[in-house]
Amino acid sequence: GYEKELNKFAFFKNYLYNYILQCLEKRKGFIKKEIRSGISRVEILIEKKLVEIAEDEISKLEAICKKYQVLHLWIILLGLRLDILKLKKKRGEDIHKQVAGIKKELARLIKARRTLIFYRKLFSLVRKKHHFSSFFNELDEHDEFKKVMQSELMESDPSLNFFHRNYFLFAKGIYYYAQADYKKANIIANEMLKLWEANKEMNKIFFGAFYNTYYNKALNE
Repeated sequence: GYEKELNKFAFFKNYLYNYILQCLEKRKGFIKKEIRSGISRVEILIEKKLVEIAEDEISKLEAICKKYQVLHLWIILLGLRLDILKLKKKRGEDIHKQVAGIKKELARLIKARRTLIFYRKLFSLVRKKHHFSSFFNELDEHDEFKKVMQSELMESDPSLNFFHRNYFLFAKGIYYYAQADYKKANIIANEMLKLWEANKEMNKIFFGAFYNTYYNKALNE
């Protein structure tokens, strides 16, 4: 009977954990939904050739993208700025410097986006390998774990790398946890908590990942 009660507790704990994350994930989606809705409005404004209003709307949306580091939607907004400049060129305006500035910013964001995808994929591979293999030995023989320990954060700009650092540190934390090196895993968890503390605005929107950091720290403890 006692063993059955323990099994029930484990089941409900896991159910509650996933339910909380699902609810919090909806909050995260709201920001992106707001930006996507704004992008649709901008596209309509450009189609109607209401250039100045479209630019104001883009500036507001870019501020949100910058605050929450929503790189993929930020890239779309810069593309819309280029569309606006095409309209200005037809008016006879000199757009050369503006185009060069936007293309430079686009290159910076695209590079950061690709790096983010690399770390997100790396984290997913490490987590999958760990979940399917449990506490296996000889971790260093697996390519996914080698990449985690041999690579360093490739995006240095703190205004772009919040999620890079999260995925990178999560992957390292899994590595140490899987090796049962809870001391080092806890150092990683503490580093992540400092990252969240320095970016409190992210806690409100991406609370699922914030909660998961505390959950992992509790496991280490």
